[in-house]
Order: sequence, then C-alpha cells, then structure tokens
Amino acid sequence: METHWRTWVRAISWRLVAFILTLVIAFIVTDDIKETLEIGLLDSVLKLVAHYIHDRLWFKVKWGRHDSHSAVAPVIVDEGVPKEDPDAETKEATDEGLSTTPSQDPPS
Repeated sequence: METHWRTWVRAISWRLVAFILTLVIAFIVTDDIKETLEIGLLDSVLKLVAHYIHDRLWFKVKWGRHDSHSAVAPVIVDEGVPKEDPDAETKEATDEGLSTTPSQDPPS
C-alpha cells in the first residue's frame, strides 16, 4: 500500500498535465483568458479531490492484486550454530589409546 502523501503527489502531477490540456481546450472554446483560467482552476480542484478519493477507494479493493504482504512468507527456523561435541576430545584421545581420566595412584 502506498502512503497518503504519495497518492497526493501522484494526483497533483496528473492534474498539472490535465490542467494544461483543459486550459488549451477552454481557450479554444471561449477565446477569453479570464474564463479559461476560471474553468481550468475549478476543473482541476474538483478533479484533484475526486482523483484522491478514487485512488484511496481502489486501494481497499483486493481484486487483481499480487501484494507481497498478502503472500505467505517462508518460515525460517533457526537451528543455531552447531556446537562442538563436548565429548569429542575424549573420543579422539580414547581412539588413540590415551586415557582421558586423571591418573590416580593405586591405593597403598
């Protein structure tokens, strides 16, 4: 979903393009600068608000969307880093025939 600010900026940028087109058409029809500007400004303000409302309503419609927010995210299970086997040193020493138990003198 996009922010309200982004929606306003998009609506305004489009209205600038449409405003110029409206001015050209209104001037061709009226041949009067004052009327042309009145028509252009009124048209732009009304359509800017209508465009914003229209966009925000469409954001509520789920049809035809492929949002990453609606997709199921993969679950990552942290198994942790393999720990050293605390008995590994003992096993190696035993395999080599060495004793890992502390030597004890036989009882006298």
